[in-house]
Amino acid sequence: MTRRAKAGDHWRRIAHQKHPSIPMTIAVEDPLEILPVTLELRALVTVLAGLNGVGKTRLLKQIQRSAGDPARLISLHELCAWLYRLIEERPDLEEATEEVDPLEVDQEITLDAVRSIVGRGYTEIRWYAIAFEDSPFAPIVGEDVIPFFVVSDGDTEYSLADMGLGELAAHVLLWTLWYVREKSDLLLLLDEPDAYFPPRSREPLLDHIATVAATRQQAFVLTSHSREVIERALQHSDVLSYLGRVDGKVVLTTVAEEVREIVQQVLYPRAHVELVAWVEDESAHALATALLARLDANTLDRLALYWAKGTSDLTEMRARLPRPATHPRQLEFAFIVDGDEAPPAARTGLWPAVALPGGLSPDELFQKFAPLAAGTLSALLGRTPGFIGAMLAKVEGLDPHDWTNDLAAQPGLDRSQVLRALAEACLDGDKEGVLIEEFRGRLSGSGLRTFSAM
Repeated sequence: MTRRAKAGDHWRRIAHQKHPSIPMTIAVEDPLEILPVTLELRALVTVLAGLNGVGKTRLLKQIQRSAGDPARLISLHELCAWLYRLIEERPDLEEATEEVDPLEVDQEITLDAVRSIVGRGYTEIRWYAIAFEDSPFAPIVGEDVIPFFVVSDGDTEYSLADMGLGELAAHVLLWTLWYVREKSDLLLLLDEPDAYFPPRSREPLLDHIATVAATRQQAFVLTSHSREVIERALQHSDVLSYLGRVDGKVVLTTVAEEVREIVQQVLYPRAHVELVAWVEDESAHALATALLARLDANTLDRLALYWAKGTSDLTEMRARLPRPATHPRQLEFAFIVDGDEAPPAARTGLWPAVALPGGLSPDELFQKFAPLAAGTLSALLGRTPGFIGAMLAKVEGLDPHDWTNDLAAQPGLDRSQVLRALAEACLDGDKEGVLIEEFRGRLSGSGLRTFSAM
């Protein structure tokens, strides 16, 4: 079963589920009388969406005060900032790991989730708990300890001192959730945990929280204003609520139809499609989508991209779809051919054809570059580095088309998921970013308004 399918099972398990010890209706005491007087937890995971400044953090703090001991507030901003300061003051801290054993952390739920959220296929992850007086983690985990992390990525080993903020935040959050895994009576309050992660990491983060809730019987309330988390939460009943302000007071909207309308029409209205484009096949679709997302993620909201059945289909459609000399509508068309073909010459009365970069077919590019970023494949497919290595070894030497098809046919993996992972790994394996820049130049030179700013 794929990671996404397992997450779907966990979401279904926590829907409408009541916590055995935490009250599902929490009275909120607010001296300023601007917050809602109650918060209803209709599932084991509650996402509070709202714009910046609406009062999400204040509400979490008041929930913590009102709910008492079972409620634990986790602020990644404060915890990561404290760890960074500590490392500067105590560069010798890593030596303390020599006196304690690494924690025995589960692979399937926790460590695989770290790889997926961070986006790296670590070959080794070692987590420690170091005794530390007055630790800011103590109010959450119940012990005076702090985390320390050492990871290996290929031949490179480094500790939390060398991690960027997003990478550190992922380890801190998942270490904390793992450390309280035996405490099923907790209400965990997460203040915008997704703020430090890139868009592609936010859905895996929310799925991991659902997995923890389902498997450990813990309840979560988290705040967010990121599109990926809000739209993911919107897919599941009774998970998403919306915080807004009316007449100076914070108002909580929980009715699913109203929340959906606010999200789709106010927060993230759908952009009008400006361009309809076709590529030759499913591999080309995955590669073109990944390239466009790297160039400008907003372009994908304005573009409808379809795949055909080879070059002849594109040639025939292009001939049958004339380009008027003047067209007042804000809709354009384009045809994207594989990089191993010369694009048809520009002709008056026809929409442009643009070649994918690299001078090779998408399958040839996947075969050339994706193995150079096996960590990306491991993270996106939710498989261990050893599994990915075995997959790649099995198809070594095959024709590029067969190579891709055999990988996409692996039991337990969805074909479209594999193609998306190959496309992302291909771009990560192109260390110099030549493919992205070459495609940028071709799009900007196409004469299409949609790409004029690239």
